[in-house]
Amino acid sequence: MTALVERPDLSQRTALSKSTLATFDLCQTKSWLSLHDPRPFVPNEKVSFGSAVDAGVEVIVKMLASGQPFQMDRAYAAAAEIVERDQVEVVFDDIEWAIESFTLQVAAKTDWHMAVTQAHLSAVLDGLGECDGHPDIILGDNSVWDVKTSGRAKEVPSLELGFYALLAEEVDPTRKVPRVGYMNFIRSKKPFWQVIETPVTDELRRWAYEKSAAYVRAKKADAALNRNGTANNYSMTGGPRFGGLCSDCAYNPALGGPCLISLNEPEALDA
Repeated sequence: MTALVERPDLSQRTALSKSTLATFDLCQTKSWLSLHDPRPFVPNEKVSFGSAVDAGVEVIVKMLASGQPFQMDRAYAAAAEIVERDQVEVVFDDIEWAIESFTLQVAAKTDWHMAVTQAHLSAVLDGLGECDGHPDIILGDNSVWDVKTSGRAKEVPSLELGFYALLAEEVDPTRKVPRVGYMNFIRSKKPFWQVIETPVTDELRRWAYEKSAAYVRAKKADAALNRNGTANNYSMTGGPRFGGLCSDCAYNPALGGPCLISLNEPEALDA
């Protein structure tokens, strides 16, 4: 049976990516541990919920982009494939509501003509090396959007969105990216879709490039400093942006990980 939504296997990807930069931006220590002690991906409720909603939204966007009326049953089926794949317990009614509310709160207010989902962008950026990305949505005007589910509101600008803008413009220099943004389903007591965007300016491009280059330099410094003997972290020593990131991190000592800076006090994990 052909999957309704397909994703490439990126586990062996070596190019600079949005995911790598997002990890570095949220917790440098986790980024360093990912280099020296890579862990297999283990789905959890939060990740599977987000992946299922993302799959359902993709089906809807594809239909709208081609001028077809969307079919909720196909969107729900795509989400169900993810739940079946991950074998993680989730409340499917909540996933259905997230997808249905997307059609009301986001889809009805957006021009989907010529929109593309999961475009593969690959290019060599000066000073950053080989870069690779798969933006969730590129609209007809070349604006780039990421679909998220989270427990809190997103903020812009962000490094991951800025990186996508740099990459998209490198792939096709004739088309500027006018704006980037998030379509973010916030899982609160009264869940809703947050749509937030920011224009892509020369300052945003400069900022995103320098933030990306900081990771590239830190990785090169780490390789040089640890070329002999046991690896020690000298160049990626920053901790999590907020305490709650530690709660389900694979490197948390409470989950069998080796992180030395994880703060496991209950009030920190709830932050």
